[in-house]
Amino acid sequence: MLFIIEGIKGSGKTTLAKEICSSFNVPYFNERGSGVFFNDLKPGEVRNLVAKHVLFVELEFFKQVDFCIDRFHISEAAYRIINGENKIDYFNEIEKEIIKISHMLIFCKTDIDVAKSRLYNRDGVIPDNLELSYEIFWDIYSGSKLNKIAVTRN
Repeated sequence: MLFIIEGIKGSGKTTLAKEICSSFNVPYFNERGSGVFFNDLKPGEVRNLVAKHVLFVELEFFKQVDFCIDRFHISEAAYRIINGENKIDYFNEIEKEIIKISHMLIFCKTDIDVAKSRLYNRDGVIPDNLELSYEIFWDIYSGSKLNKIAVTRN
């Protein structure tokens, strides 16, 4: 099973991903390279790896091993849109590959004020576009053809 955890900053993705990994005894990976198999990669190498999503999900290894990813193709598409890049044509190709394997897309919902509080406590700053980010993430998640569930993390 491939678990994909998505949501805005401060929504509880990492906490949920770690809970899933602990409960199901599966490896964990996030965009910063934290995780069992990616600790030896430098940050630029991790970003390069994540940018090649289609190749990533086509690997036989990920079809045979349970795995949890904290941020994946929905985050990539959402942040491209937030940053003014509307070209996300690769999105459907990625989903076609993910559909071939056992998977669950989990969207972490949270109250915007709760997310702001978490981010301020964690980072000392609150992003200006958090509300817009939530709308974009939700729209992309809602349009996904993957097996999916939304969970509230307050």
